[in-house]
Amino acid sequence: MATQHYHLDTNYLLSYLLCCCDKGDRKDHEAYKVINSIFYKGDVVVVSEFVFGELFHVLRRNYKKEVFHKLVDQLYSKDFFDDRLKVFRVEGDGLDRLASHVNEIRRADSRLQSNDVIITAFFLCDETSKWLLTFDNDLVSSKGLAQLLESRGKHIGPTPFPR
Repeated sequence: MATQHYHLDTNYLLSYLLCCCDKGDRKDHEAYKVINSIFYKGDVVVVSEFVFGELFHVLRRNYKKEVFHKLVDQLYSKDFFDDRLKVFRVEGDGLDRLASHVNEIRRADSRLQSNDVIITAFFLCDETSKWLLTFDNDLVSSKGLAQLLESRGKHIGPTPFPR
């Protein structure tokens, strides 16, 4: 069976990171379990460069200096990003596709926040990924977005595994 790729949104990555540093709550532990299950299956977790940048903004804004440094140190440890956790970049002609996806998503659901639209557009640019993992209720409950993703064979939600 081919290796599956799963994109994370910012809060999902943050939840995983908090659990890696023993700071997570119940929701964070759910993300931690899902991601570790993905790793156990030999699959790959993907984080867009936008999510990576947004994560630093969230960490800087919401956490005290000591916690911020601990989380950033964990993020940059050689064990955190390996062959199973990759950063997805869009360059060159891919930028035109990214802009096109932003417009498609806006047409599918104009109520979504800009950062969520951009994260989802990165996900659509990655042809190897089938899931965008998120706890964001606006994304998960958007019927227009669900239809757009379904038409591309992609899915969105808090877990790819049956509950």
